[in-house]
Amino acid sequence: MFLGSLDGQTVAALAIFLFFHKLRSWVNAAVENVFFSSWKARDSALRYFVKRAVHITEIKPLVLATIEQLDQFAAPASSALYRMGDDGHYHRLGASLALAPATIDINEPAAVTLRCDGSPLSIQQIGTLSLEALAIPMMYRGRLDGFVLLHRPDGQEAIRPDQVTLLAEVVREIGLDMAALEIDQHKRLSQELEQENRALRSHAAELRAILAEAAAQKAAG
Repeated sequence: MFLGSLDGQTVAALAIFLFFHKLRSWVNAAVENVFFSSWKARDSALRYFVKRAVHITEIKPLVLATIEQLDQFAAPASSALYRMGDDGHYHRLGASLALAPATIDINEPAAVTLRCDGSPLSIQQIGTLSLEALAIPMMYRGRLDGFVLLHRPDGQEAIRPDQVTLLAEVVREIGLDMAALEIDQHKRLSQELEQENRALRSHAAELRAILAEAAAQKAAG
């Protein structure tokens, strides 16, 4: 009834509009499938890695696996993972990034900004080293426990904002996994020390008993 009230030109214009609207949707879907399907696959792989990472029971394998996954996600890319040491500075635990320094000072401007903002940061320099990278923090209870430096060669397309958000989530979760492993490690060391202390106390008691018996025998003789 409605179409019957329209003239032929209007109907034709409406048909053309609907056709091109459908065509645009199809073209957009095709373009996204061609150009972004690999990114979607990488997104899925990285999210799955986070689910698996919680089942890795030692820090070193977790570090190596994290570097491998980040490099694959942002390929071509290289990365380095840092954690705060007992001296308060950040030490490299693993890296595919050849230029990554072994230690980064706690007062390095990039580290200060990461502690202040708690969000990914594009950097151009670390210390005296010129290095263009994305610095991604590992925050734990408001403290910067560590961070990742992710570097892509010149000429590569920029990492999209949604991908930066995903990287931030992944690195944060990996940081929490590492903190949990460190706590477990400290508990194990504490338990081992307690066992050693009990054994030493037992040996000391046995030695005192032997010395006391020897002294008693000497006095009786």
